[in-house]
Amino acid sequence: ESLVEDFDRFVDTGAKEILITAQDTACYGADIHTDLPSLMKSMLRKEGEYRMRIGMMNPNHLKKIVDGLISVMDDQRVYRFLHIPVQSGSDKILADMRRGYTAEQFMELVDTLRASIPEMSIATDIITGFPGESDEDHEMTKQLIKDLHADTLNITRFSARPGTEAASMEQLHGRILKERSTELTELKNQVEYAKISPLLEKQYPAEEILTLIKNLSDEDYEFVMDMKHIPELAQLSGMDNFDMNNLPRYLISLRSNRVAIEDVVNWVNSDNDYIPADELDYSAMYHDEEILADYTSYTYCVNKQYALPSDYVPSDLEYLPDGYYVLYHPMRHVAANAFINMSDGSVVAGYERILAQSNYRSYSHQKSLYDEYVAQDGVALADTYSARPGHSEHQTGLVTDIGTPSMDMLYFESYSGYKWVCENAHLYGFIQRYPEGKEYITGYEYESWHFRYVGVEVATIIYERGWTLDEYAVLFN
Repeated sequence: ESLVEDFDRFVDTGAKEILITAQDTACYGADIHTDLPSLMKSMLRKEGEYRMRIGMMNPNHLKKIVDGLISVMDDQRVYRFLHIPVQSGSDKILADMRRGYTAEQFMELVDTLRASIPEMSIATDIITGFPGESDEDHEMTKQLIKDLHADTLNITRFSARPGTEAASMEQLHGRILKERSTELTELKNQVEYAKISPLLEKQYPAEEILTLIKNLSDEDYEFVMDMKHIPELAQLSGMDNFDMNNLPRYLISLRSNRVAIEDVVNWVNSDNDYIPADELDYSAMYHDEEILADYTSYTYCVNKQYALPSDYVPSDLEYLPDGYYVLYHPMRHVAANAFINMSDGSVVAGYERILAQSNYRSYSHQKSLYDEYVAQDGVALADTYSARPGHSEHQTGLVTDIGTPSMDMLYFESYSGYKWVCENAHLYGFIQRYPEGKEYITGYEYESWHFRYVGVEVATIIYERGWTLDEYAVLFN
């Protein structure tokens, strides 16, 4: 009760950050039939704008309260930071230290924390040169450092304290302590550099990298390492309710000047960027048009902003074998093979075989189709469902409009295996290119039949995150 009263008093007098500290915070309450999570919950009942930081705790005591701690750390006022000293990667040395846990148990605790709280930051300590530490023990500690990827790692040479059991043990030579300390410090620096070097190579300033490491979960940070440089990311990542899945929409909204950066996260998270399909000006979405400079990859995005040159013809077009197509249109080699596998997969799954109905179209073919649609429906309506020449995905040779032997592609949504295709296309490297509800991003009406090959890895990212290729391209192309 006295601790809670002190906490309340600190908040009432304007404290903004309150540290809960002890020699081992995870031990709290063991002698009075309570625990640290219970204390934190009592403190957090106090309303106010403050942050709570938890001090050091040892693994052998943390494992008894980890579930409760994870639960209470869900409160946004608690820093996602824990200092958990491991001291060694060798179970023999840990036993000699009387630590009460193994290296594997420590790693299991860290994995549990990171899985439950992805943005968790872990600090730990290493003591090198404890009496009896062999070369093999030292190598085990090095491996733990590599596996752990600690956000903060403190390395200390062993120093005997008078009167302790360790002081009476045979000590390692000072030269060995120095060598091992230097080796661990160099390894620490290598691990840390490996974490920042991909972003340095993409011209991220060091200050932005440190901000991203602080703000993002390990999973999100690793994802960012594969992206191109996003100048707005450091600021966005520090905002409350930032969601990596919505990052493309934040950027699209910002770059179209629809909202200020300080408001964009909550604005997009509330779906304020959404524009219903029947309210869109599809023709106006042709703006700042550019001819793609690189179209050698399978992931380049052709849309109303980016176009292919009029003379572009893929060099590896080939025709599908009999029984796999409705119209005899070619595809690029890798896309053709992937479609054959997906078509076979539809049969194995118990559905009527899917067929490729419309694949590659040349620039001139697309121009004749678009001109025909304009003559028939006018520019405004034609732009809702047909691409202008150069802007058609069909020119990539990576697209197929899917039908079946008994059903035209326009009715593909009624196909009995339609759900199977939507849920499994990414396993073959395909995405549904113009999904329902994304018209305000893709610039075209929903097409249930139109699938684009991008490769399995990228297709899986797009599928799992609920993106379109346009959203992926904002971050990666």
